[in-house]
Amino acid sequence: MKKKHLYISILVITVVGYLLVQWTQPKSIDWSPSYSGLAKKPYGCFITRNVLDDIFPDQPVLYRNKPIFKSRDTASFQNEIYINSSFSPDRYESEILLERARNGNNIFISAHTLDGPLADSLELKVTDLPIFSAPALNSKWDSLSLNFTHDSKSYKGQWCFPKMLGSSYFTDFDSSATTIMGSNGNGEVNFIKIERGTGTFYVHSVPHVFTNYFMRDYQKAKYASRVLSHLPVAQTVWDEYNKDGRMVNTSPLRYIVSHPYLKWAWITALIGLALFLTFRAKRRQRVIPVIEKPKNSTVEFTKTIGRLYHQNGDHKGIASKKIKYLLEHIREDLNLDTQNINDEFLEHLSQRSGADMETVKTLFNFIDRIQAKENISSDELWYLNKHIETFYQQSSR
Repeated sequence: MKKKHLYISILVITVVGYLLVQWTQPKSIDWSPSYSGLAKKPYGCFITRNVLDDIFPDQPVLYRNKPIFKSRDTASFQNEIYINSSFSPDRYESEILLERARNGNNIFISAHTLDGPLADSLELKVTDLPIFSAPALNSKWDSLSLNFTHDSKSYKGQWCFPKMLGSSYFTDFDSSATTIMGSNGNGEVNFIKIERGTGTFYVHSVPHVFTNYFMRDYQKAKYASRVLSHLPVAQTVWDEYNKDGRMVNTSPLRYIVSHPYLKWAWITALIGLALFLTFRAKRRQRVIPVIEKPKNSTVEFTKTIGRLYHQNGDHKGIASKKIKYLLEHIREDLNLDTQNINDEFLEHLSQRSGADMETVKTLFNFIDRIQAKENISSDELWYLNKHIETFYQQSSR
């Protein structure tokens, strides 16, 4: 018993000593890009998120932490702000954004990289993403000025930022449908306005100006605020989902491993527990009698029902239930309406689930054949189950 206490004492002293050493060491600065409105590190957007109330006074500022296609309750005639190093919504989400703009929303996008269906629809191309690191020295040789191109007095002036981060610009856009709002010191366009219906897309190619590192400087913060002030004073939605550094915390263990000190304390505790179980986990009590595991009557009941359907030859009944369950899965988990099953539906299902288009078409063609018959054979039921299982396997890749 004394040896057991000795081992535990040594383990506790080791863990406490390690944590004290780690605690006294200076914390390194995280220069990785985040753009999260919750992140206080240099390339987070905590300050920008908190000054939106001043930019849009007397208007609610909402924070959305879910995909674009799930935010169907978005009202018309409001602002949506997307700031990240890249912004590449898929075809389905691009159609949603274009429809919102046509209905009166003002959509602000600031990203070094803008590609995919939305960029194609807006006819935009941007230069390559710059390399992120600690900002360069603020000398005239390492900086690049940003400015606005319209004549309003409140937007006159130049604001200097590190050249390696301020050099992104639009290499191609439709000049006939685009209004140029800003450029850099080299005359390269980095801020444009594109009208769609009763709404507008404001697209900006230098997102780092909204990060904490530059927003703490009053003059540089003025530039970021004036960029956002082009949006009308209205209800505003801040996107927190499409971020490089999206902060996700769904379990206590995820929280532990996200902090270096807690992570190493957890690893040390696991190593100590493994050593204790290896050398000291000997049986020191009387033998515990084996208790039989209770039977799972639910499984037996399910097998009985299945045999009953099979014996009665009701293959069509089983097939109908499997089809009904498949459609329920598509509605609930993939958020797709199964009222109209057409080519557009099949394309969206393939994109949303990750299953091959050929697999999806084969499955629903076979379902049409099954539903058109009053009775089906056991072979047809077997092939239906095979097609459904193939779809589920590809969806879970």
